[in-house]
Amino acid sequence: MPTSPLLSRLQGLAQITALALPLVWSSPTHAVEDLANGWSPSPVELAQLPPFCRAQLGKSSQPGQKTPVQMCGVYMNHLCPGAVLVNRAGQASIPREERKRIAKNARGDIDYTKTRIQPGCALQPYLNTVDERLRILEMVLK
Repeated sequence: MPTSPLLSRLQGLAQITALALPLVWSSPTHAVEDLANGWSPSPVELAQLPPFCRAQLGKSSQPGQKTPVQMCGVYMNHLCPGAVLVNRAGQASIPREERKRIAKNARGDIDYTKTRIQPGCALQPYLNTVDERLRILEMVLK
């Protein structure tokens, strides 16, 4: 079945991201507040995200980069915050109980997105990758 160039690029990005994210660590002085409490990803956390997430968070260096909401609808607004939380929950420098709490919050964002994603959304491979990484983290943090 032929795939679009965008879908091929996103699938490649998802594969690279799945391999690279565990290797990239943020500083131990990261912010661990929830989104509702003025939370904002650090520059290192932003660098771990794909361009469409940086665009959503207002930190894109690529003019015209579409956000997940522009690509796949309003309910995609939880994907990138969830991805930041998944990355944060994977940081060994954070105490285990805090990582569990962060992973639980990430699960809420990822599940929200999974139940509302539009069929055929080009971000599905990235969502699957983030969800799988979170599933592994949840097993490790049990």
